[in-house]
Amino acid sequence: ISTVVFTLYDAVALKAIGAKAPGELVRISGSQDSRAFDAVSFDQYSQIATHTQLLRQVVATSAAQTLAARLPEPTVVRARFVSENYFNALGVAGWKGRSLQPGDRAAAVISYDFWRGRLNSDPSALTRQIRLQNVTLDIVGIAPQNFAGTGAPPQMPDAWIPAAVQAQAMPGSDWLREGGAEFQLIGRRKPGAGMAQIAAELSSVAA
Repeated sequence: ISTVVFTLYDAVALKAIGAKAPGELVRISGSQDSRAFDAVSFDQYSQIATHTQLLRQVVATSAAQTLAARLPEPTVVRARFVSENYFNALGVAGWKGRSLQPGDRAAAVISYDFWRGRLNSDPSALTRQIRLQNVTLDIVGIAPQNFAGTGAPPQMPDAWIPAAVQAQAMPGSDWLREGGAEFQLIGRRKPGAGMAQIAAELSSVAA
């Protein structure tokens, strides 16, 4: 059985995004059979988030996806699919409205730039919807202006959407059921937890 070895590095690029206690945040990557990877399946994310003891929370985020949408006029949006704890774990509150919450399936948080540029600073934006293929999402919040997201490097998407609706928004692919490695992980360290300790624990969980 090949061994998966996880490593961590300080999420330096996250320090300017307005996250709570950014010094506690780490990115998680790994290697197997000498091949490095920085993305895992959603099931692997769930296992890590459930079984690690040295990370207070772990979040998952996909790369930005370009999707056909209606606002209600036809358009395209660049969206990241994220775990339901994404904003809460990062400590990023909505500039307007709220962030994504556990159980959200028909919600989206849009970026400040998307609100200003694509929605023309519409004061009623939080009453609007985005239609992505087979799912209609209520715009529940607008992210702070300085929040560019957690990509590597950070690149502001138009919207953050619950991972639970990925298959509806992208017919023909089901990341949560098919197990593709589509999600990057960021963890928040518990006080006193060292990087080497956490990496060793993650590798143990993988085994």
